[in-house]
Amino acid sequence: MLGAPHYKLFGRVAVIYLDNPPLNAITAIARARLKVLIDQFATRKDIDAIILRGAGPEFSSGTDISRSSEKVDFGGLQELITTIKASAVAVVAALEGRAIGEALSIALACHARVATPSVQLAFPEATWGLVPSGAAALHLSELAGLQCALEMIVGGKNITGNAAHALGVVDELVSSREALVDEAIRVGTDRSPRRSKSPTEKSRQEIIEEFKQSFPASLKAPAGKLAMECVLGAQSASLEENIAIENGHNEKLLAEAETIALLHASRVELATDLPHFRSGADTLSLPRCVAVVGFGFMGRGIAISFATGGVKVLVHDQAGDRLADGLEAVGASLKSMVRRGRISREQGDTARNNIIAIGDMKALEEADLVVEAVSEDLELKKTIFAKLDSICQDHAVLVTNTSSLDIDEIAAATGRSKNIAGMHFFSPAHLLKLVEIIPGMETAEGTIEQLRAVAKHIGKIGVVVGNQFAFVANKLLAGYQREALFLLEEGALPEQVDRVLQEFGFAMGPFVMNDMAGNDISYHVRQAASYPAGMRYPHVADRIYEAGRYGQKTNKGWYRYEPGQREAHPDIEVAALIESTSSELRFKRRNISDDEILQRCLLPVVNDAAWLLGDGIARSSGDIDVVWMNGLGFPRRKGGPMFWADHLSPKRVYKRVLELREEHGPVLWEPAPLLAFLSKSGMRFADVR
Repeated sequence: MLGAPHYKLFGRVAVIYLDNPPLNAITAIARARLKVLIDQFATRKDIDAIILRGAGPEFSSGTDISRSSEKVDFGGLQELITTIKASAVAVVAALEGRAIGEALSIALACHARVATPSVQLAFPEATWGLVPSGAAALHLSELAGLQCALEMIVGGKNITGNAAHALGVVDELVSSREALVDEAIRVGTDRSPRRSKSPTEKSRQEIIEEFKQSFPASLKAPAGKLAMECVLGAQSASLEENIAIENGHNEKLLAEAETIALLHASRVELATDLPHFRSGADTLSLPRCVAVVGFGFMGRGIAISFATGGVKVLVHDQAGDRLADGLEAVGASLKSMVRRGRISREQGDTARNNIIAIGDMKALEEADLVVEAVSEDLELKKTIFAKLDSICQDHAVLVTNTSSLDIDEIAAATGRSKNIAGMHFFSPAHLLKLVEIIPGMETAEGTIEQLRAVAKHIGKIGVVVGNQFAFVANKLLAGYQREALFLLEEGALPEQVDRVLQEFGFAMGPFVMNDMAGNDISYHVRQAASYPAGMRYPHVADRIYEAGRYGQKTNKGWYRYEPGQREAHPDIEVAALIESTSSELRFKRRNISDDEILQRCLLPVVNDAAWLLGDGIARSSGDIDVVWMNGLGFPRRKGGPMFWADHLSPKRVYKRVLELREEHGPVLWEPAPLLAFLSKSGMRFADVR
């Protein structure tokens, strides 16, 4: 039966395997089959223990949310949990890889748990807009206490097997996956009492107040508030009451627009991740040594990403004096990550030791993967790739961190086109999850699969995109930023545009973002670009540059900044400059509504994305949503720009784009053929495969 657990007998022990490739996701069929098997073995006198484990390197990714329908099915979970708890034969969970969500709830209901030190344990339901199911709050608080339950269930904190063992969530650790079942059998047949949670000197109220201070964002969403209720009330309710409360909360949440959008966001991210497993890339050998060539801001972030992923990183820069400064900056970044709780102190120390400065490029022959991260100069990149080609081993993969340049031109400088690709990290590279992976015409499929696996290993989301100027993210960002600038020339001010987009859900508006990135940089990009005849140009941005307002680096840009601070203050000088530019361009300034601002900034993203989908540069609308949510700050609770467009309906989007073409001309507002097709057919972007 597809996706159903199966079992094997080892003497007096039954090992039940969760077997639903690629991630052993749990379906209603799996729950029903699992209950039947546990019931069967729990009454057999020749069985001393029941072991639950995953088939393959994963225990389970939890509830199956991969299906396109908006409903998430928890049918049969209560019966399964009750069966496990009632079993007279010990049920032991053998955990490796990932045990998350519902899978972790099932493991917590077992009589004991053994795990590998690196297993990842988490409740991701908050990212779906739901609360964990299966009496998770009750079992976790019983095993590890209130603080752990709050942090994991409400705060979404991930823990490893090591941490889980220290907390009392896991009973025993094993050094390797090969020893997992043997140890689970030993624990299952051992009748001695299980470990209990460590006592705490903090009062219940102290724990709650500390949690609220440490995880303030977790309580803003409806799901976070309800998850908090589940945890705080868990100990005063029975098993059945806990599960009933969880189910009631999730039934309400599944009707919320935010939950529907969050489930979409999680599904499209999962779809981006799945090809690793389908192609067998999960078994590909990961690089033992990575080299980063170019140790400026981007190179440092990339080096940190690999080093915190446990990989040895060689760093090189043609300007030798940049290495020492770069290592100092890396140390400061790692300390900041430790301080903010992104990594542990031990991880920070290990990562710093993983990064080794290399003066002579010849030493890079040790690397299995080389990431070039120098400035956007095609000739410089070609020179570096030619030299790397002569130094590196034949199997080594060479990638460029370019944000726009032609991969094939760079590959032509080498004799290994099959092992050349783009790997565009987003800034800051050690914090943002998105990586665009760009194959050239001759790049081997195995190379791309390996880069997907590498991205996943270091905690990134790798999205494969076509080799076109600016690829997908920056191509679509151009329209978003362009219209924001045009709105200023027509009557808006930076603070109004930024406010509208922040209220929509972006962490920051386009003008605060430009001040952070540097208005001098965007000016030079515009100067290097070519513009078709009749294409409108954003003159107001040039006026900001000409006034020496480069952004936070100069304490003045679209906003005014106090020295050493990042808070943006509206500036009357900027308002006067904008108004004079409008007059110069003969625009009669007008009142611009919030709704127009939102549509003018987001509709070019949708229309340009439809062009990219039609041309095959983007593989799916889901990929575009993943790019925008993980690299460009689109709010997850809105599901991405294509999900937003589907919610409006392609018909309404097409009609509005036609209106904007009439108002502003066809050069920038010509509707994509795909958008026109969807409008007429009644289909959605999500239907495009």
